[in-house]
Amino acid sequence: MADPQGNPIDVRKVIEQSASKTTLQELAKKGIYRVKVLDEAAITRMIGEAVQRIIATKTNLLSETDRAKLVEASRKELDKLVKEFQESKDRAELMEKDKAALAAQIENLQEQLKLQRRYTDEMAKQRYEEGKSVMQQQVDDLKGQLADARNQGGDEARRAQQSVIEEVRGQAARREEDLHRQADARFEEGVKSQQQLIAELQRRISDTEQRIAGEKEAEFSRKLLEEREHEAARREELQGKLAEMNAKNLEMSQKLATTMEDMKKSDEELFKRLTELFTKAIEGVNKKLTDLRLRSIAGGVTSATGSLPGDVEFRPSQMTIEGLIGEELESNLKKMEVEAKTSGKISSALDRLKALRKGPAKPDEKKDEPR
Repeated sequence: MADPQGNPIDVRKVIEQSASKTTLQELAKKGIYRVKVLDEAAITRMIGEAVQRIIATKTNLLSETDRAKLVEASRKELDKLVKEFQESKDRAELMEKDKAALAAQIENLQEQLKLQRRYTDEMAKQRYEEGKSVMQQQVDDLKGQLADARNQGGDEARRAQQSVIEEVRGQAARREEDLHRQADARFEEGVKSQQQLIAELQRRISDTEQRIAGEKEAEFSRKLLEEREHEAARREELQGKLAEMNAKNLEMSQKLATTMEDMKKSDEELFKRLTELFTKAIEGVNKKLTDLRLRSIAGGVTSATGSLPGDVEFRPSQMTIEGLIGEELESNLKKMEVEAKTSGKISSALDRLKALRKGPAKPDEKKDEPR
């Protein structure tokens, strides 16, 4: 708590400056054993609560409608972000599926190529074995014919047989060579056919890869263009919202600065008025109590007791003290209001002082009556 100059207000010092001091022994000598004291903490708390009530009523700058709009805008933005994330996730899953399908197709073509090569090798080997078996059968037949000719004839027959044998051997060799050439030709033909099939399969794989790559590239370009357009529109929208929010924030900052400045001036005026009010009230109460004590002392001699004036003691009741404080507060508050009206400066601080004066009443306490 501070005064208008920024220095902290010492409530105890203010009370001490407007009150008289005495000792407990002196009070006991006068027969006063119970006294009421001003509660410094209660006064400080009362001033602090008044300031807190004023601040609470002036800092609620956002209305219910503005808060609802802010919550709705935040919810829409969150829904938009969730939707964009889901679309991005779906695109990634689609690309993974396309990639998996392409890999499966290539693997299938490669498996067909392996099967075709294995079939070609087996067919060539089978044809070679068949030709070799036929030639072996012909050679065996010729050998049998030669053996029969040797058994039937003499030298001429043997020469003829030898000639036939040589001819048969030549034919067998030529036949074997023909079979080898045919087998080689068939093998080469099978290899060539397999190579053509392999080339066709490889071409199909390449075409498939190029087609998928082209489709993906076109789809990616289209999606990228759409995303860029969407991002540009979103950026423009966000820039508009940001500009609007900046304008609102600037306006709210200006209003807040003005409000805080007004509050500061009002609080300084309130502190000043409270200090002045309590100081004057305490001074007035002390003067009245002193006056009452003097009157009591002056009229203290009675014929019944024969007491001296110095023996008479004045002890006001709690109700009397509270009544005096209330009268002084009310009187000083009215004087301050008259002064403010006379000078043409009617401040809201007076209204706030009245509100504090009319606060909730405290419960009755046990009071000491004058003896």
